[in-house]
Amino acid sequence: MIIALPQVLNSYSLPNFIDNQFFKLAPNELERIMFDFSKVRFATPIGLIATVAMMKYCKFNNVAKEYYLREGKSPICSYLERMDFYKHFSIQKPRGQRADKENSMLEIQAIDGTVPNHIITKRLLGIIEKQVSLSEGMYASIGWAIGETIDNIEHHSQSKINGYVCAQTYDDSLEIGIVDCGIGIREALWSNDIYKNIISHDEAIKVATGKKVTGKPGQESGHSGIGLFVTKSILQHNQGTLLIISGDSLVQFGASGVKVTEVGYWQGTLVGLQFNLKMPVNLSKDILQSEFPEDNDLDKMF
Repeated sequence: MIIALPQVLNSYSLPNFIDNQFFKLAPNELERIMFDFSKVRFATPIGLIATVAMMKYCKFNNVAKEYYLREGKSPICSYLERMDFYKHFSIQKPRGQRADKENSMLEIQAIDGTVPNHIITKRLLGIIEKQVSLSEGMYASIGWAIGETIDNIEHHSQSKINGYVCAQTYDDSLEIGIVDCGIGIREALWSNDIYKNIISHDEAIKVATGKKVTGKPGQESGHSGIGLFVTKSILQHNQGTLLIISGDSLVQFGASGVKVTEVGYWQGTLVGLQFNLKMPVNLSKDILQSEFPEDNDLDKMF
């Protein structure tokens, strides 16, 4: 089996890239499997992190007896090396020059408990701070979105592999990809009986991004269940995009509304955070105080 990666590996190419049978392969079903990067010319954190998760899930489930990687050409090989892609598959590569990119990228980081969430978040915010000058409110907003998404992986995903995160700043934007291969959003919501009637994955994603929604019974009030809702609100106010893939649905939340796209099937959840660095947002004033006026102490959480 050959998994041919697209020429541009990003959020736009994901619907066509995700094969509806990939996550349903049984152990030892294939003699060999090859991930073919030969046509890839450009990749972003969201596309790259999806590829890493697919490869890791494939190996974890032992779907093939042999695994191969067909490399692409420069500059994609340099980009993969710079993002520590090869390191996560124990492939030894010469360490290239990194100084010119050191402050614009967060290499692929495993979310496995060895590095605390707040350290990953702090490092990413440090990278952003070296690239662009932002308000404290904007830093807090980005930090919230990263921390809450990573926290969801640790506490709700039940992922068979580690979660993964990577990011990169561009001239006027920031893209962060965070992924797991766990039970997915619909099944996580099913842990709470009030959501047992949700059938479609796109409905589950929309519900999960609602105000004070949680898959943990008895925690529908107070400060629980606001993470994804606040993250969505931040990005909509920021004129950025929150992208979520889970099951057979890709849902994009932006300033102009919600767009649903059918995909093959994703086992778990992939979250893409695309910030507009030219459009400031203040977490406390623009989001918390307007959405949760009854909870005056919410900002004490930061």
